[in-house]
Amino acid sequence: MPVPNGQFDDGLDDTMQKVIDFLKDNKTFGAYSSAEIAKGIGVRQHVLEHTLFSGWAFQSELHKLVKKNLIDAKRINGQNYYRVK
Repeated sequence: MPVPNGQFDDGLDDTMQKVIDFLKDNKTFGAYSSAEIAKGIGVRQHVLEHTLFSGWAFQSELHKLVKKNLIDAKRINGQNYYRVK
């Protein structure tokens, strides 16, 4: 299956493209925590607790999007929040 041009240009895997799409579709509502993003892209709770999506690994992937200037991140009340630029 072909990869869309934007996804190819940004060098994103399918999961990170889902993150971008989720944040774009919901940008009027504000910024989201990593758990809210994971839930928004359809990751089930047990997956959050036991796989790549838990903790550091998913946060690390989100910060790669920040470094690529695709999303913004801020720490508020001890929690990282993300939104599209």
